[in-house]
Amino acid sequence: MATLAADNVPAFDPVAEEAVDESLASAARREGPWDYYRQLRERAPVYYSRSRGMWFLTGYRAVESILKSSAALLEFEKRMDTVRPDWRDHPSNANVAPFIAFVDGEAHQKIRKPFSPKFTPKEMERFRPAIRAIAEEHVDRYIEAGGGRFADLVAFPFAERVLCHLFAFDKTKLPNARDLVHRMQIGFELDATPEQLADADEASREYRTFWQGEFAQRVGDWSGNDMFSDLLRDDSFTREEIGLIAESIFSGGFDSTALTMTTGAWLLASHPEEIDRARNDPEAMARIPEEVLRMGSGIPMTIRVSTRPIEIEGYLLPTDSVIGVVLAGANRDPAIFADPERFDLTRAPYRVMSFSYGAHACLGQWTARIEIFEIFRALISRSKSIRLVGDPIFRDRQSVRGVEDVVLAVT
Repeated sequence: MATLAADNVPAFDPVAEEAVDESLASAARREGPWDYYRQLRERAPVYYSRSRGMWFLTGYRAVESILKSSAALLEFEKRMDTVRPDWRDHPSNANVAPFIAFVDGEAHQKIRKPFSPKFTPKEMERFRPAIRAIAEEHVDRYIEAGGGRFADLVAFPFAERVLCHLFAFDKTKLPNARDLVHRMQIGFELDATPEQLADADEASREYRTFWQGEFAQRVGDWSGNDMFSDLLRDDSFTREEIGLIAESIFSGGFDSTALTMTTGAWLLASHPEEIDRARNDPEAMARIPEEVLRMGSGIPMTIRVSTRPIEIEGYLLPTDSVIGVVLAGANRDPAIFADPERFDLTRAPYRVMSFSYGAHACLGQWTARIEIFEIFRALISRSKSIRLVGDPIFRDRQSVRGVEDVVLAVT
């Protein structure tokens, strides 16, 4: 095990260092990172990687503590200056700087304030009947076809339709958001090639042009009660800002949810006994979202920067420390979750870290939970058999992980 060094940094541990490197390298091999997170957590749940120049937290309590800390902020520009000094020259990086997921303080609160009351569990329940109907429509077609590629036929079109419904947005106007977002993501890969960055930048420019044009040209009385109409009536938001909000919601809101659902389809099909349990036990069915999120959330790690020294589990993280908060590691911490590598629909509920926590907890988390429940409720309750066909295809990204597609045979 790593021990406390004289400089208050965990002692260099070649096993831990290799686990850090392999957790990132595994993406290119289209493998999951979870075994490497486990290895790192077992060696040192709070670890400073000398090769990466940043801290990695994989223990649940350490992750929870840093996400609650007022001294640990996103500090997007500062961390990007560290990992990619020319990031401002790349639209795939620079264009996301004003997104709610990357801003702190007043800028964050300005965006979050009008949305928070609309994304509460109670408010989201109003949309459940519509989300259920959309889920059943997609699942019925999937069963009629005998199954197939779950991401292509169910997860992505379902998640995109739900988002358009929530925002009263005309789906036919959307560009190929799945392709553009997938290309844009490469801009945040640590080992992206110049050619990949150029393609990510092109996709980002196309996406930005669409959303800015959409809201610059919008006319009407905006009397609806959807979220965009509310913003259009609010004089504190410019059209440009509303376009940025729409861009950020549609780029992140459907991709990570669809990826998590696809990973969930793989997890469930790999555990037919749990499918049988869910068919016969409403409580087990209700636990599907949390267990899928615990084991297969699409965002494995979030980044924070310390604005003052932070003490955590015996270590003092200096000001300006870059901190990798490994949400996926916390979700499988045996100190919190018994037998954490097992997919178990009898597991007692406990807060998962998949949506982060604290001031920057994901606004859309309750929407995602409803989507995950409704798609699998429909799939399990309306089918007789669900069988895994072949091997899953994992996404080859470091920043967004999970099963990108899986083929099921369904009757």
